Amino acid sequence: MSMWRRILGLGKPAQRDVKQSFDQGDPELVDAVSGFIDSTFGSGGSVFHEVASSLVHIDLWFVPPGRERPWITVLTSGMAEKPLPSHPDFRGPSRVELVLALSADWPLDPAAWRQERNWWPMRMLKEICRYPHGCGMPVGVGHTLEVPALSGNQFGFHAVLLVPPKVFGGAMPAFPLRGEQVCFLSPVPIFEDELHFARTAGSRELWNRLAARPIPELVGPRPSVAKR
Repeated sequence: MSMWRRILGLGKPAQRDVKQSFDQGDPELVDAVSGFIDSTFGSGGSVFHEVASSLVHIDLWFVPPGRERPWITVLTSGMAEKPLPSHPDFRGPSRVELVLALSADWPLDPAAWRQERNWWPMRMLKEICRYPHGCGMPVGVGHTLEVPALSGNQFGFHAVLLVPPKVFGGAMPAFPLRGEQVCFLSPVPIFEDELHFARTAGSRELWNRLAARPIPELVGPRPSVAKR
């Protein structure tokens, strides 16, 4: 947990890397994400602006349910402010954002977010966005992370598996930013036995089992796929 405390700035009397919300993050990135959402989902939705930021400025964008996507789609902007740290064994995209799906009745009222059972998916997205920039390691498809925010979830999830999103109907969407392509990853919450399965049988095999669900990144109760 000490690594996460460093990344999230926990227990520090002062944080020199904290940015206040008036800077609005990276304006070019915000415009690019906004344009991507408009072209992909149409107009509508809302954005939850971060008040104070550590490492990168993370805003959350909420797209309401529709006929083709009967769930709330949550996208981040800010993880791609900086390229992912390089590593000789890493072959994934250098700039990424996250996308997650919530049930259509998930509370989006900030007052309801005072209860951790309603807020933890948003906290989870913010923690994952900061992880590579805080620890100096890239993240990509097939990586698993034990995220502190999951301690507040009501479904028994223990970690996440990063996978290609299915909320876009099977496409692998991306948008341009300063001559690069920003791609999306989905953090699928997984159980402790699924994490063990991924570490023994491989994350690809776990993903093959999770992918049998129509939208694996849709947060909600489900049985473990570690045992058949």
